Amino acid sequence: MAAEVDRREATERLRLLIRLALVRRTGTGVQMHRLVAALLRARLDSRQRAATLGRCLHLLATATPGDPEDPAAWPAWAVLAPHIQAANAHLATSDPPAPAEPEPFRALLADCVWYLHRSGQFDTARQLATALGRWAGGDPGPDDPHTLRVATALSVALAVLGEAPAARDLADDTLTRNRRVLGDNHPTTLNSAAVLTTALAALGEAPAARDLAKDTLARSRQVLGDDHATTLLTAATLAGTQVWLGEAQPARDLAEDTLARSRRVLGNDQPTTLYSAAVLASSLAVLGQAQPAHDLAEDTLPRCRRVLGNEHPATLLTAAALAGNLLRLGKAQPARDLAQDTLARSRRVLGDGHPATMYSAAALAGAQAALG
Repeated sequence: MAAEVDRREATERLRLLIRLALVRRTGTGVQMHRLVAALLRARLDSRQRAATLGRCLHLLATATPGDPEDPAAWPAWAVLAPHIQAANAHLATSDPPAPAEPEPFRALLADCVWYLHRSGQFDTARQLATALGRWAGGDPGPDDPHTLRVATALSVALAVLGEAPAARDLADDTLTRNRRVLGDNHPTTLNSAAVLTTALAALGEAPAARDLAKDTLARSRQVLGDDHATTLLTAATLAGTQVWLGEAQPARDLAEDTLARSRRVLGNDQPTTLYSAAVLASSLAVLGQAQPAHDLAEDTLPRCRRVLGNEHPATLLTAAALAGNLLRLGKAQPARDLAQDTLARSRRVLGDGHPATMYSAAALAGAQAALG
């Protein structure tokens, strides 16, 4: 009976707040104006703010939006993610005494970072992963499974955002910890290994990337299956290193299979799909199949630019492959223009020894010779 009275009182108070325009309905919830929220927070002392934030964390921890790796659950995650981000921002700036983060909230935040990673929101994932600063340096510590999961997702974001050295350092440390805490075949460990292969490849360490990718791919296929996102990322990276090391035919076979699976499972514009297409276009070009390589690269390049940006390794590799195939098809002027732009970007972002740099340099030289 008391609970029913409390609900009625809460409903009446909510109606009053809506009539006064202090809050507004948003579907099944309500939203408070930012100025009203700021005024209310300003009236609280530090202990009251900590207690209020702590209650918010416990409330958020009751949310169950679903598997963050399942696209069917992403709409629910999209609604919840801004609230988790806001709570994380308040935790980062809260005055002592800061509220203790309940374990279910840490699990929810780690899942949210993983949702952002899987849905391609890498910059937002990096922002939310600032929780690592609190967790690794204090409670629950650097070896906690939630800490390791967030660190793995952050290393993915750094790799995709072009910060390969930072991604390599974080992924290397995280992989060591994951292996010690969770074991070699745990999904989080395999994810961490897959990210390290991409960082090594981006830094030009092709033999090390290939060796790690081969081991990780075998484990991922056994533990996670052929169509899992981690397996596909590892396969794409392995194919890329094979092209780099002159193993064009096995690279083509692996990239072709990976691209077909990635398109079916992840979609045409997902980063792993785009990188698989870039690798396949490069391997076709090396094998002398100019027209199919041109057609694939021409379709993939605008997708890479839109999704990943002009200076992502997949974008640059695709552009270099397209420039080379334009030259082979007798289109020297557009080949020259694309190769010149790609070479400048590749040198700045990837260095002189990366395949995208070397392919674009070769295309530029060939185009200049063809143009006299």
